[in-house]
Amino acid sequence: MSFVHLHTHSEYSLLDGASRISEMVRLAAETGMPAIALTDHGVLYGAVDLYLQAKAAGINPIIGQEAYVATRSRHQKEGRADRDPYHLILLVKDLAGYRNLIRLSSMAHLEGYYYKPRIDKALLAEHTEGLIALSSCLGGEVASRLLEGDEAGAEQAALEYQRMFGDDYFLEIQDHGMEEQTRVNEGLARLSERTGIPLAGVPSQDQPSIRATVTATSLTAAQTIVNTIRKDYQNCLNQYAALQRYTAAQNKYKTDLHNYVKKYKTDKVVRSSKGKIIAKPPTPPAGTQPTIPPGCPGPAATSTGSGA
Repeated sequence: MSFVHLHTHSEYSLLDGASRISEMVRLAAETGMPAIALTDHGVLYGAVDLYLQAKAAGINPIIGQEAYVATRSRHQKEGRADRDPYHLILLVKDLAGYRNLIRLSSMAHLEGYYYKPRIDKALLAEHTEGLIALSSCLGGEVASRLLEGDEAGAEQAALEYQRMFGDDYFLEIQDHGMEEQTRVNEGLARLSERTGIPLAGVPSQDQPSIRATVTATSLTAAQTIVNTIRKDYQNCLNQYAALQRYTAAQNKYKTDLHNYVKKYKTDKVVRSSKGKIIAKPPTPPAGTQPTIPPGCPGPAATSTGSGA
């Protein structure tokens, strides 16, 4: 069964990540992964590198971020209460999601920065379109509440995120050999059973209590992201091409009509004194002007292939 990493950190995750994007992409390609995500902490610095290198290696890039979610409001910045935000994985599944992730990342730095660039749930709720969310690591809100023994609070937090993202919200399980993760994974499995929120991640072989349909879930999520980005981006290209053809036809018609009027002093059919048709005005192009779908990048971006 294929597998895709949906939670990774590069050298752009300062003081946390050590992997180089080039090495991550190379290893993903060598091990047969069809795609790879990049989810650096609070930033999108590696998005372009990932896109270009993954495409060159023949695998699909999944742009994402491990966002910092303020425990209260992004506007509150008071000591320890606001110093340690929760973590949340956000993955782009289409162009609207890419734009929303850029917006969230920008506002985290401009409005929410306090030790780290932070968003809050109010801002997040306004920008969920086109994004997939994973509950993240031990630093996520759901996992943090499970570690505190507050399973009811964890469930409440999970359901709150599910209301924001709908079917695009997943409970993330990890295993780095830590006792805390074992407890959290078991709690996440119970939450999944009660709420129906699917799991995403890879359980280890020594944890049979964590049911391992999650590899398929991870791959499905990755394929959804890749396929949707490809489809939406191609639709943008097609619409821009149709608009260019329509505009060229309109311009030619206007030029031909101008020349016709200039020559015959009319825009009507010209007939001889005996009623014989001498000349006909040009026919306007058929059809209506194509519209560009919301969220498409500008024509310059699509022409260079950099808009996805």
